[in-house]
Amino acid sequence: MMVSAALLQRCRRPSALVRCMQASATTVTADVSNFRTLRESNLTYVDKTGEIDDLLSFDRSFVLCRPPRFGKTVMLTLLKELFEGNRQLFDGTVGPRLAIADAPWDWDDEQHTVLHFDLKHLANAKSFRANLFAAMDAKATALGRKLPETTSLKSKTRDLIQAAADHSPSQQCVVLVDNYDSPLRVNDLAISDTEDEILPMNHRVVDDWLDGIRAEQACVRFQMFVGVYKVESTAVSIANDISLATQCSTLCGYTRQDIETAFPLELDHLVALNQASSRDTLLDRIGAWYGGYSWGQTAASDRIHNPFSVNRLMMESAFEPYWSQETAVSPSLVHMLHDVDLRDMLSSLFVLPEVFNNELPKFTSKRDVLTDRLRMKLLQLGLLTVEETEYTVQTLQRVARLGVPNKDVEQILRIPPVVAEKSQAGIHP
Repeated sequence: MMVSAALLQRCRRPSALVRCMQASATTVTADVSNFRTLRESNLTYVDKTGEIDDLLSFDRSFVLCRPPRFGKTVMLTLLKELFEGNRQLFDGTVGPRLAIADAPWDWDDEQHTVLHFDLKHLANAKSFRANLFAAMDAKATALGRKLPETTSLKSKTRDLIQAAADHSPSQQCVVLVDNYDSPLRVNDLAISDTEDEILPMNHRVVDDWLDGIRAEQACVRFQMFVGVYKVESTAVSIANDISLATQCSTLCGYTRQDIETAFPLELDHLVALNQASSRDTLLDRIGAWYGGYSWGQTAASDRIHNPFSVNRLMMESAFEPYWSQETAVSPSLVHMLHDVDLRDMLSSLFVLPEVFNNELPKFTSKRDVLTDRLRMKLLQLGLLTVEETEYTVQTLQRVARLGVPNKDVEQILRIPPVVAEKSQAGIHP
C-alpha cells in the first residue's frame, strides 16, 4: 500500500524538535533495546516521539522494514508504553521530558490493552505454530481470560484480539509485532531439504495468524509490524508500508543533528582524543563510518546513521566496524556477492518501487544475483543504500542508484575504495 501525500507532509517535523537525553545525565548503552529499561535505568535515549506522534495522527496500521540493530525494538516497546498510558516515562517524571509530552496526545482516551509479540523468540523451525499458540494462551491468561479450545490458528488469534479489546478501557486493543519476518529468514541461508519443507509451512502459519488479526480490525486501535524483510501476505497489505517513504526515514536511526544533540560530552571527548580536529570534522567522520543510509531522496544532512554503531563509538571512543562485527550476514550471500560485478551493480539504475516487494528468488546463477530483487534484499539488509533518485518523465517511475552506505558495511562486502567511490557518481554520469 502506498503512503499518502498527507503522511509524507506530516512527517516533515523539524529535527530541532527531536529531544535527546543529555550525555551528562545518562549513560550510553548499545545492549538495551527496551524503552522502559532505557528510561528507568537512566540510559541514553534519542527522542523519536515527535515523529511517532505525527505517524499516529495519520493512520492506525503500518509496516516498517529496517536493517538489523537499527532501533526497531526500541520504537515498538516505546509504542507499547505509550498505548498503555504510562505517562511517567514521557513527561519528565522518569528521565528528561520527551516531545510527545507537549503534543495533544490524549493520555486518558488513549489507554489500550497491548498485545506485543516478538516472533524471533517463537520462530523455532520445528515448533513455530505450537509456540505461537502457547504465546497467545499466555497473553490471554495474563488478561484473566481463557481462550476457547481450537486447532484453528486464525480462530485462536481472533479470540485473543476480542478478549484483549473486551479487557481494554477503550474496548480496542493495540497489536505490535516485532521481527515478524523471523520465521522466514531461512531465506538467507542455503537450506536443507528438511528446512525447505519447513519454510512454506512457516509461511502458512504467518499468513493464517496475520489473517486472524486482519479479521478483527474493528477491535484494533493501532497495529504495527516491523522486521528486516517485507513479508508477502495479503493480511499485511492493509497496512501502510512506510519503509521507502523518504520523509519517514528518521523513525529509526540517528540523524547528524540527533548525534550532536544527544552526545555533546562524548563528542568533545573524541575531539580531545584527536579523533578529529573539530566537532564538525568529527561528525563528518562519524557519517563516513556509520551514516549514509537513505531509503529515498534524502539530503546528505538527513542521512541516517546506524544507532548501534554510534552508541558503541560513544562507549569505546574508537572507530571500529561495530555493526559488521555483530551482525550475522549469511556466508552464502557474502560468497555470492564476491562473484558479482559490484561496479556494475552500483552504477546501473533500477526502478525503485513505492513499497518493498520482497518475493525472494533462489540464487542459482550470477544472472539471478544481479536481479532487482537482490538489490532490494541488500537494501533491506542495510548492505546497500539509496544514493540518489529521480522520476523519469517518460514513465513517471522512480529510478535509483544504489551505493554502499559507509565504511562499516564495506567490511562485510570487502569493497575496494575505488568501487565504493563509484557508488557516489549520481544519476547522471
